[in-house]
Amino acid sequence: MSDIANQNKTRDRYTFIPAVIFMPIAVVEGLLWIFEPSGLLGSPQFWIALLMLFVSSMVWLVAVLIALVIRRWRCLLSMILAGPLSLATLALLISFGDQIHFQIMRQYYLSEIAQSNGANQRYWEWRGGLGWDEGVVFDRSDLALSKDDQQNNCKISNRPVAQHFYVQFVNCQ
Repeated sequence: MSDIANQNKTRDRYTFIPAVIFMPIAVVEGLLWIFEPSGLLGSPQFWIALLMLFVSSMVWLVAVLIALVIRRWRCLLSMILAGPLSLATLALLISFGDQIHFQIMRQYYLSEIAQSNGANQRYWEWRGGLGWDEGVVFDRSDLALSKDDQQNNCKISNRPVAQHFYVQFVNCQ
């Protein structure tokens, strides 16, 4: 009897395995949301990310319940901490999404500018939907920064992400 109790105690330990499993899933979900092109009902990427979030949440919940039922308290604590840590990672990725998107695509934008023989302005669309658009503007003269205004019932706002590069958001009524 004491051998089984000792064996159960040796298996009950703090572990990073739940975090190692769930954090990469959160990163993939975040990248799918960052590069999601949007549209009326979202793109397949959006639905894949949503499905991944649902499945990973259910797996996490089942793992927490199993650890609770078999009374592995340290393992349970590791599982409980892995969930919010993964959600915090996902929230950080989404909040810095524009910067991440731009930094990943930066070399492509620079090569496009080099191929255009010194163009002063370029626009790359990221995503859009009914009445809104979001993309990156390259403006060598930096006039895009001063263009936060309304034109033809559309509100245009620009936010700098790098030298001469701006994230432009257009919202039309």
